Amino acid sequence: GADARMVLDELVYDPDTGSGRAAFSVLQGVFVFVSGEIAASGPDQMVVRTPVATIGIRGTKVAGQAAAEGERNVITLLPEPDGSVGGISVTNASGTITLSQAFQTTLVTTALLPPSPPVVLPVAAANLLYGGVEKTAPRPEAEAPGAREREAAPEERGAAPEGEAAGEGVFAEGDPEGG
Repeated sequence: GADARMVLDELVYDPDTGSGRAAFSVLQGVFVFVSGEIAASGPDQMVVRTPVATIGIRGTKVAGQAAAEGERNVITLLPEPDGSVGGISVTNASGTITLSQAFQTTLVTTALLPPSPPVVLPVAAANLLYGGVEKTAPRPEAEAPGAREREAAPEERGAAPEGEAAGEGVFAEGDPEGG
C-alpha cells in the first residue's frame, strides 16, 4: 500500500566473484525479502533493518511487518519453492534469535527487549499477516510440473504494483490487507 517505506542503504555486488554487500531499511509496512548470491557469500553480507531489529539473511526468504518502536514488528522465515529453508538471525540491542524452520516467526516491539521466542505459523496465518505468502510454500512436484523450469509471472513473484515501495530483492506492501 501507499504507506510502505523502504530505503536502500547499501548495494555492492561483483558478478565475477558473486560477492558483495546489501543493506535495506524497511521503515514501515509489509515486506518479503528474497536473498540471492550476496547472502550466500557470507552471513553478515545481507541485512534488512526495521525500526526495532536487524535481520541477518543467510540464503533464504523472509517476510515481515515493520513498524515504529513500541509497535508490533513481526518477522517470519519462509521456505524456498523446493522446500529448502535457509536461516535468519533477528538481533536488537537486547538479544538475538535464530530462525531456521519454515514459517518460524518472532515478534519484536522494542529494542529494549529481546525478540520473542519463535513460534511456527500455519501457512494460513502467515498469509493473513503478509498476504499471498502461500505462493512461497513448497508444493509437491506432482502438483507443479515444470515449476523449476518456468519463470513465474510478476504477480506470482510478489512484484510490487506501480506506486508501491520496492527494491532489489525486497517488496514492501504497506499492510497485510493490501491497503
